[in-house]
Amino acid sequence: MNADNKKQEQRTNAKSLRILGLVCGALLISSFVTQGAISSSVDIGINHSYNGTAPHSSTTPWVETLFQDIGPNTVQLTITAPNLTSGHLANPEFLQSLYLNYNDTKSVTALQFTPVFSQWQGLSTAYSLGLSKNNEQASTGGSYDILLGFQSMGVPSQFNQGDTVVFDITTTQANTTLSSLDFAFKSVPGTAGSFYSAGLIQNTGNNNKQSDYAGSDTFTFISVPEPASGWAAAGLCLAALGLRKGKTSLVGLLVG
Repeated sequence: MNADNKKQEQRTNAKSLRILGLVCGALLISSFVTQGAISSSVDIGINHSYNGTAPHSSTTPWVETLFQDIGPNTVQLTITAPNLTSGHLANPEFLQSLYLNYNDTKSVTALQFTPVFSQWQGLSTAYSLGLSKNNEQASTGGSYDILLGFQSMGVPSQFNQGDTVVFDITTTQANTTLSSLDFAFKSVPGTAGSFYSAGLIQNTGNNNKQSDYAGSDTFTFISVPEPASGWAAAGLCLAALGLRKGKTSLVGLLVG
């Protein structure tokens, strides 16, 4: 290669690197300015016995409901009963009814609950669903908006410790957003107080023959920013810059 051709190639390479550097810089700036999506969840645990005989375990929550934002206007609800006890194996504690609240500024009857049966575990897939604003009464624990009912006949069908229920929740209400925080509201108060959720738990007490209404005093909100896509693109730019300098740089990024 003669001197003129070599100088021309150097000028071309330098220009390419400058363009690539400008693109990478823009992507990096974008990644600082535009954050990734926010993944949020609301965790509500039933921990307060208010009408009946409390479950045997002193460890709470007896029933846990986790609302997770999994997409635009889509919330996934996961229900478990981590601290109900088996008691007499033929007559274990189980969740019969679950009462939930919803944002009163939005239409609860527009909610759609789609069971994710592939994630259900340990109980019958038969259930009931009631949607009625401030009209689902949990004994003395106030009035709720959502009532989920589970099977009571036969241990294999019941919602016992170790079982899991999952729903995807959406809304058909026009021009309305939906997020996990829409379910972090208290009930209309009853004589026993107001709760974020409530449950009717069966087979509590002596010989597992009593029942209990229990509620949630608090909830936990968690918000986690997801990685911005700009960082991934910027990483590809850095890899490309490494390639311009030699293949060993790219290999170092991939395996190192």
